[in-house]
Amino acid sequence: MKSRWLQLGMILVCWSAVLGAFWFLGYRVNWTESLPRGIYRVVPGPIERGSLVLICLPEQVARTGLERRYLGEGNCPGGAAPVGKRVVAVAGDRVEVQVVGVRVNEKLLAGSMPRTTDSAGRRMMPFGAGELEIMSGHVWLMSEHSKSWDSRYYGPVSMSSVIRVEPVRVGEASF
Repeated sequence: MKSRWLQLGMILVCWSAVLGAFWFLGYRVNWTESLPRGIYRVVPGPIERGSLVLICLPEQVARTGLERRYLGEGNCPGGAAPVGKRVVAVAGDRVEVQVVGVRVNEKLLAGSMPRTTDSAGRRMMPFGAGELEIMSGHVWLMSEHSKSWDSRYYGPVSMSSVIRVEPVRVGEASF
């Protein structure tokens, strides 16, 4: 019996080492529907419209996400996991959340209509500040997933914890 526990312990230690190396090398796994599921790697470069990012949400937003189970637990402020989203607006862009969807620089984004309730039937409150200009150091986040909890509901977020990522294609990962 002791040897079985020893084997299990060794397996756990080995997996921990592999996952730690994976993380250290800049690889992340996305299991959510906010971005396509798969392996991503952290990449350098500017955060621009269209960039895929991982970000720790502001603590109050994260707490709401945890309470409603929109977010998993993790190491971000408030105890939440980072979220993966696409940047759809950057500093200087004009954004407005309307009943029909989100407009960025007067262009209506496809599939951006805010939901009135979540999957548990709870009321969703769209971010309602009228038209606003994204300030320097902030971004507006969205996902192609129709049930995404994104900037439509909490507004622009600071880029202070944004990490740019890109998907790893099969056969592309190098350790």
